[in-house]
Amino acid sequence: MQEYEFDVALSFADHDRMQVLPIMQRLEDLGVRVYSEEDRLVEGWGLDLVDLIVDTLNHKVRYVLMFISRHYVGPEWSRRELLGARTKALAEQNKYVLPVRLDDSEVPGLVLSMGYLDLRVHNIELIAQAVVQKLAQHRSGFTSPVLVTPRTVEALVREKPSGWEYLLYTRVVLEGISELENKYHEHFLRYAPRNDRVEHGNGLDLISDRGVRLDEIITVAMARVFAPEAQQIAFGPPGMAGNASRIIHFGELFVQVFDEILNWARDIHGTSYADPNARDVAYVQARFADQPLQTMRGLMARLRDVADTLVERFAAGEKIDLTLPLVLEVDHRVEEELRDAVAQLSASGVPAERARASEYEFDVATSFAGEDREEVLPIVRRLKELHVRVFYDEDFTAELWGVNLVDHLPKVYGQSVRFVLLFVSKNYVGPTKKWTKVERQAAQARAVELTEEYLLPIRLDDTEVPGLSSSVVYLDRQKYSVEDIAQTVVRKLAKITGGAN
Repeated sequence: MQEYEFDVALSFADHDRMQVLPIMQRLEDLGVRVYSEEDRLVEGWGLDLVDLIVDTLNHKVRYVLMFISRHYVGPEWSRRELLGARTKALAEQNKYVLPVRLDDSEVPGLVLSMGYLDLRVHNIELIAQAVVQKLAQHRSGFTSPVLVTPRTVEALVREKPSGWEYLLYTRVVLEGISELENKYHEHFLRYAPRNDRVEHGNGLDLISDRGVRLDEIITVAMARVFAPEAQQIAFGPPGMAGNASRIIHFGELFVQVFDEILNWARDIHGTSYADPNARDVAYVQARFADQPLQTMRGLMARLRDVADTLVERFAAGEKIDLTLPLVLEVDHRVEEELRDAVAQLSASGVPAERARASEYEFDVATSFAGEDREEVLPIVRRLKELHVRVFYDEDFTAELWGVNLVDHLPKVYGQSVRFVLLFVSKNYVGPTKKWTKVERQAAQARAVELTEEYLLPIRLDDTEVPGLSSSVVYLDRQKYSVEDIAQTVVRKLAKITGGAN
């Protein structure tokens, strides 16, 4: 780390001298090495003042405290000091110019987004203490281009500039994410090296598993890593110092979650697909990672922006919340696109599957109590959208008109369908439910004859069904959405009919 003869040089217009001198005096009282006019006079005697200004600002002082006013932007020597400071600032990766406003004048060459203190708002003590904090940050050696090492962390904790916990966490995250930059850009190229996995089918079974894995990554991260309680363990309760090793670990966990999401999508992109349609659907699902990754990268950028102006913000009295608000969600538009893509993929495989299972007139029949129709109908509609052939009583009102249901229903539920969806509820097994009993008994009789599953129960409540083993796996409508149930039926059909030959 470069050593400087002086900590700060004060650059101001002579007209503003009386406002600046008290700040210079307070800085000297605080032990800050100030490059004064007396120093410039002694050094500059007999020298070219232009060369002296440039040499001083570039080699002898760590920061330039620039007092901006309408008087400052006019005089020639102020402009020369400004030019020298700007030249040094361009060469430095860290902030070099520390601007203090005396009025609202704009200084040519200083970006409008630069952090300012304002003598009309902030008092002399606050400005002086802000300079002291800046110098502490510099002495710690913990600035933007510095790597996180035991030595730099020790220096940072020793100097303890305001918000040092935030600086440490930000640096760990920036280092880790920068190492993943190529993987991040490859994700949005939808590219990954081959991983030696080959998918020969339509991939529908994998879609659910992959969805569960990503959901688990995000859910666990939100509950364990990004929860305020977890963050407080690292950063410490309000008013108390944080724990350096825990902050580093906390930053590494942020990077680990980012990498885990990248790897989830990378596994999809790296798989080889025998069916191009299956690849297209899988690549849509891989885009589920887009929004969480962009959210985390956006937070990283905000961390960096805050860290660059942390001292000024603390000095200005701004409350800096060291906890990290983060919500990771999948773009609902991509979810809808995946649903449509899965429906098309399922439909594209139906004709061949139907040819292998032509003995069935319907894929599924629904058996439910009339009181539960509102629960059943959305599932029936979604199944139809997915090109599943459903026997649903209201669709066959004309066909059933005048038919002896005692004879007809056992044929439908016992011979004409591949699966029967039983919507189990207290209404379904009630003593007055004659037709649900006929449907159920026909389906149970058929199930006894088959070696494969035939009854697919869906719980609407906790009622037990006579004759149905308690060990049979149910889907619980309270836990599974209409889409979940419909997609599970589609996958069930694909699995069974796909192996029929």
